[in-house]
Amino acid sequence: AKLLHEIAEARGNVMEVIHNRTSAAVPIGRTGVEILIETRDATHIDELEGRLRAAGYPVQRMP
Repeated sequence: AKLLHEIAEARGNVMEVIHNRTSAAVPIGRTGVEILIETRDATHIDELEGRLRAAGYPVQRMP
């Protein structure tokens, strides 16, 4: 819930959420999450990414 709160506070629009519990890259007992977020522009992306990183979330931009 905290992750989605951070996205909402930054005015990001969640388009899709994918939960991954079976990947070898995800430790046992943890869940990997991919979130497709609609943003206004490149500046908004930078702001959102900075906010999520500051909150302790790893961020990877997808092409």
